[in-house]
Amino acid sequence: VIGKSTFRLEGTKLVELKPRLRAKTRIGVISAAKDGTSVTLGNIENFVRAFKVQGVHWIVANGDLAYDAAALPEILDALAKSEVPVFVSIGNGESVAPFNDAVLAAMNRHKNIFNTNFIRWVEGAGVSMLTVPGYYDAHYIHPPDGCEYQKGDVAKMVDLAKRSRNKRRLLVSHGPPLGNNPDGLDVIHDGRNVGDAELNRLMTKGKIQYGIFGHILESGGRGVSASQESVAAGLKSKSLWVNVGSASAIPWKMVNGEFEEGMAMVMTIAKDGASYEVIKAADARSLRW
Repeated sequence: VIGKSTFRLEGTKLVELKPRLRAKTRIGVISAAKDGTSVTLGNIENFVRAFKVQGVHWIVANGDLAYDAAALPEILDALAKSEVPVFVSIGNGESVAPFNDAVLAAMNRHKNIFNTNFIRWVEGAGVSMLTVPGYYDAHYIHPPDGCEYQKGDVAKMVDLAKRSRNKRRLLVSHGPPLGNNPDGLDVIHDGRNVGDAELNRLMTKGKIQYGIFGHILESGGRGVSASQESVAAGLKSKSLWVNVGSASAIPWKMVNGEFEEGMAMVMTIAKDGASYEVIKAADARSLRW
């Protein structure tokens, strides 16, 4: 029992038993914190407070939370303070065993932390969420014991999507699908689209309308539809994929030439579509609690 929700773990599936139905599911998203500095930890703490104000039902942390495993406990403890379910998965920058060990230790301290490296399917009260942990391109997996998923791993997820009870389906992975234009979530500084086409196939075959991604930091804070058309923040769309960007306080240059010092998102999934809101670090700091 976590807050107003009751869950049952069934192997690699987590089922939300209560409430039976939720008209809207609000998901706070944090990605790519990367470093364990006090300023980045401050960002995360402020984002969690902002999520509480927004009344999120879940939090998703989709990879690269800390390259140094020693920084993970503080980050996970900060996320746990949300008092809502927190779904954590690995990115391209963490070592598998230290990451899983740190999350297991956090799970022993906090009942609301879940490792979605293992729980690959969450049957929620308003949305079914599938997770593909890790990254597809071995060239960008930093540690020798990092997590590289294979094409076959992604293909197997189609069956889970088809078995889900919700018509609203959400895919979470660290890296984005392959884009086909300059508005893609996977556009790097030289203008190329570098996402994973296997994720596109999974979403098409599994009829997954919604997606939460990250990794390509310079394209963060953006959303597109399944047809790869740009979707502005606050605009409801029948299909929606988002790139949350980086929670790190270390400045990062975006594709538009501006610099960001940390961002997060809230994604709201409803019966008639989904929308997103970007929360920048400065805005999260200025909130009055």
